[in-house]
Amino acid sequence: MHAYIGGPPSTLAVRYHLLSPINHVDEHTPPTITVQGEADRVVPAGQAAILDTALSQAGIPHETYYLPWADHGFDVVVGSIASQIARAKVAEFLAFHTTR
Repeated sequence: MHAYIGGPPSTLAVRYHLLSPINHVDEHTPPTITVQGEADRVVPAGQAAILDTALSQAGIPHETYYLPWADHGFDVVVGSIASQIARAKVAEFLAFHTTR
């Protein structure tokens, strides 16, 4: 995250705060789906669990899926198993939440 954001949280706290989805969860948050690679080297899988808890506490409809072998950006490889699973889950999620 240091390289992506441009520095450490100690000097760029505002950027870190703005970029974290957890800081944007409130009663206006739309239904949310998270598909997280458990082998992600950029965003630790535990962050998805923290977001899941915040969405639950706010009463936001949400689904969280973990792909045990997937790294960050796993969906870049269009035909990969991870990409196929993610696309199917997102399609189901959108179909359900856009017809309501």
